[in-house]
Amino acid sequence: MGRFEKIISAFEKYIENQIGEIKQQSQLQTEEQKMMRGDGFQEAMRKQEEMQTTLNLITHNFNKVQEDSQDRASLVREELKAVEGALTQQLQDLQNKVAVDDSTLQGRVQVAFDKTNGKFKEHFEQMMIDHQRTMQNIGAETNARFIQNNKDIEKYLDGQMILLKD
Repeated sequence: MGRFEKIISAFEKYIENQIGEIKQQSQLQTEEQKMMRGDGFQEAMRKQEEMQTTLNLITHNFNKVQEDSQDRASLVREELKAVEGALTQQLQDLQNKVAVDDSTLQGRVQVAFDKTNGKFKEHFEQMMIDHQRTMQNIGAETNARFIQNNKDIEKYLDGQMILLKD
């Protein structure tokens, strides 16, 4: 039995060593997993913080873009109002110019019409005077012929009367 006890004792030591190593390995693995879990948790926390920081940056940039857009929209509105005012003024100036041009043109047309009408009246009056003279001359000639014809008829009748008396 001595030898058998030694063998069993050796087996027990070997088994205890093996069990101790397995326990040690198990403990190391457990600690590693705890560390990995802790590292994983820390990594997840770090990533969450990075995402939160990125989200904050994106929100800040979005707000900045929105403010810039509102500022630009305000500037564009002001520029459009200025352009609208300028165009309104130009339109008013153009309307005034057209009104002045119309009244000037109307005045010129009236002057030209009056001048032409005056010449036409003068020409018409001259024609009327010439017509009246012509009519007077024709009337005077007709009267003179009528008188001459009457005298000729009287002479003829006087001549016929003389013949009849004879």
